[in-house]
Amino acid sequence: MFSTSIIAKIINEFSGNLFLYPGGTIAPLLHECKRINVNLIVSKNEQGAGYMALAEAQLTNKPSFVAVTSGPGATNIITTIADAYYDSIPLIIITGQVGIADLQRSENIRQRGFQEVPIINIVKDITKKVFQPKSIEELSRAIHEACIITNNGRKGPVLIDLPMNVQLQKIDDETLNTLLNIASLKTPKQKYGLNNEIVSKVNQIINSAKNLLFYLVVEVKKNGKR
Repeated sequence: MFSTSIIAKIINEFSGNLFLYPGGTIAPLLHECKRINVNLIVSKNEQGAGYMALAEAQLTNKPSFVAVTSGPGATNIITTIADAYYDSIPLIIITGQVGIADLQRSENIRQRGFQEVPIINIVKDITKKVFQPKSIEELSRAIHEACIITNNGRKGPVLIDLPMNVQLQKIDDETLNTLLNIASLKTPKQKYGLNNEIVSKVNQIINSAKNLLFYLVVEVKKNGKR
């Protein structure tokens, strides 16, 4: 099986859904997802896949996953990434990429690989973190960290750019089980406490107010509180 089985297994630990618009450079990921019965939800375009994933994340208050191919596939989902960033929605974006040997390494050569786009540079300012793993071990760390970062603190998107040769690396069951650490994905519960000084000030404001309006709905919803 391919190294992307690590990602497929982790998707199944969440909703079990992968929203996508298919393409060649995410074929190994889709192969492994289908093999272990991840629910592949195919849209008419990349943006549609992204917005379906955003909707799922908002409804479940958990990270959602979307996958697109390299080049135009990656650039077509930038609006969705920006939306997730500014609306603080937990989203993990997986983009296909050319093999490491074909990545651009000189300003004089704008593109070495077919449909090569430096997506991690393009979206780094509208994501919480970007990854471009260059080995199975780095891939494992990237997906584990992504699941924690996207949903911890102020939520937001994390992008993993997967070079084709890394996706195609073979992995056995023993190595897979060693690299999988599902327990690490459990986000520790945040502890909330009351500051007496702040409570006193709030009471003063409430008592002196003539027309009082609380605007709490958005953050209350995002934190899963009522």
